[in-house]
Amino acid sequence: QTFGCGFSIAACSALTEMVADLAVEECLALRAEDLINALDGMPEHKQFCAQLAVEALRDAVGNLP
Repeated sequence: QTFGCGFSIAACSALTEMVADLAVEECLALRAEDLINALDGMPEHKQFCAQLAVEALRDAVGNLP
């Protein structure tokens, strides 16, 4: 179950596909712009959704054992 607008859900879903086979260092190098490009763009007023997804990924990677 998830909460958020369609852009947030799309950003998180696309990000999971992008990082599936990446090393930790590669995951940490991803930027919101990379995610926005993978989604073929996002409206400017919704681009913060991509940033939130990338920040969540960084937090998750930072909590790895």
